[in-house]
Amino acid sequence: MRRSFKILSLAAAYALLAKAGLLFASVNASATAVWPAAGLAFTVLFMDGYDLWPGVFLGAFIANLTTAGTIVTSLGIATGDTLEGLLAAYAVRHFAGGRHVFDHPANIYKYAALAALGSTMVAATIGVITLVLTGFAARENFGTIWLTWWLGDAGGIFLTAPVLILWLVNPRLKRLRQTAWETGLIMLILLILGVLVFGKISYASRIHYPLEFLCTPVVLWAAFRLGKRLTATLTFLLSVLAIWGTLHGLGPFARWSQNDSLLLLQTYMGVISIMSLAVAAVVSEREHALQTSEIRFTRLMESNVIGIITMDSEGRILEANETFLAMVGYSRDEMLEGLLHDRQLTPIEYEAQREWALEQLRWRASCPALEKEFIHCNGTRIPVLVGGVRLQESPWRAVYFVIDATHRRQAMEALRQAYDEIEVRVAKRTEELSEVNFELSKEIARRQQAEAELRSLSLQDSLTGLYNRRGFLALAEQQWLQAYRDKRSLILFFGDLDGLKQINDTLGHQRGDQALLEAANALRQTFRKSDILARIGGDEFAIVAAQAPLEQAQVYLSRLQQTIDQVNSSGHLPFKLSISIGTAIYDQKGETSVQELMRQADQDLYAHKHSRTAS
Repeated sequence: MRRSFKILSLAAAYALLAKAGLLFASVNASATAVWPAAGLAFTVLFMDGYDLWPGVFLGAFIANLTTAGTIVTSLGIATGDTLEGLLAAYAVRHFAGGRHVFDHPANIYKYAALAALGSTMVAATIGVITLVLTGFAARENFGTIWLTWWLGDAGGIFLTAPVLILWLVNPRLKRLRQTAWETGLIMLILLILGVLVFGKISYASRIHYPLEFLCTPVVLWAAFRLGKRLTATLTFLLSVLAIWGTLHGLGPFARWSQNDSLLLLQTYMGVISIMSLAVAAVVSEREHALQTSEIRFTRLMESNVIGIITMDSEGRILEANETFLAMVGYSRDEMLEGLLHDRQLTPIEYEAQREWALEQLRWRASCPALEKEFIHCNGTRIPVLVGGVRLQESPWRAVYFVIDATHRRQAMEALRQAYDEIEVRVAKRTEELSEVNFELSKEIARRQQAEAELRSLSLQDSLTGLYNRRGFLALAEQQWLQAYRDKRSLILFFGDLDGLKQINDTLGHQRGDQALLEAANALRQTFRKSDILARIGGDEFAIVAAQAPLEQAQVYLSRLQQTIDQVNSSGHLPFKLSISIGTAIYDQKGETSVQELMRQADQDLYAHKHSRTAS
């Protein structure tokens, strides 16, 4: 049901966008340079799955059939449009990064080549060939119509699809709230420039000055500052404004031919869209890499294991974490006042080593870890391991990582203590495992009980609470075997609820379910608790009356009819309850089985229905 709703919704949306696009058709009633429906079809098939393709086919068929052509041409065009969406979705999923298609510039260019420019050739080729073969287009116009069709579909995938995909992948508005003022400013500037280039109030737009380049810096500003979603959205809005102006003969793309004007505009907007998305992807990658680097460096600075310092080329310590300050015994205020210097902390005998390390940083940008000593503020010496990496050349900055070597001895002692603790923990863990095994056995017992309950549920009809077909056949088979063994009779009733389809069609399925429940309750009131009552499917019921005399069959039928009459006379139902019943009796005569009894009862049921209809 949900899939059918999606298909119908897609068909309706596609048909509406297609009809809107065909309003701009000029070279042929079925070919237009504005086709946002291609972007919608690709987005839905790409995001929700290929199995929604009937929605694209149905929408394209309806749109073309109600515009121009015949059923044959509409089927051909719909086939091309559907293949276009499927090929574009497949290509992006398998060759352009899938849902990360707009995260990397390389994927964006693959998207442009495979989805926007490649798959659209399929729809254009199939569509134009269909029009030419059926006589709805002249052969000499093949190239013009094909180019219009191709660029129109490409424009839809260039401009419409990125907006839909990026908002569907990440609908959160956190970044929009963070950049609300800048987003508003960029939109205002882009609107002003759009009106200047494509609006009626501008003299430049009426004489077709080539001012479209004015919009490019603003789109790039959005790509650098607002991210991919807002960049794609602003580009789409700019294209809407540009199409409106171009159709009114305004702007740099307005020509004597409306079709040529729109083709030039779609080409320009496609280039702007891909360019801005690629820039936004590069900026996003750089921002992510920078954030990752900053997080890692911050975590290192906050580390309580390694001392970290930043120094300039003169050896002045510009920044240090708390671990290093605690290691040498100085305060942060003393460091900020410039009182900490590498020469001050390094004993004289390590001066040559210090100079060598600086040379390594200047020429190789890194220095291997060296063993040396630092002088504590109280005059004592601290054995350390020091390694460095150059951060930048101008101004010269280097980061040093300092490890207190005295901790090695503490680490060895801690290791020995850890071994002792492990032995104690192993003994304790062994005891805990025995307790866990006991709890596990209890859990297994609970699970077995739950499985037994699940097996019981698998034999029950979820709507009426009676047995289902599986439960009925299993229990009826047991009763038949017992009757065969004890040489006694057995009665099987087979019935169905009359008029269920009419109730569903006229009153709805909820009333149909109510009718089934009323029928089940009537059967419960008629038969004994020891009898087997089941709904074996749809409107069919089956009952086995075990250990009941044969003459009791008519008593059951009469009692059931009285119960149904009471229900109908109460007047609380908007329909008349009626159940037809057939009977089969096992009396130890001849070869039979439960399935044979059900067949005999079913025959009796239909004979009863036939006689009642004839009367």
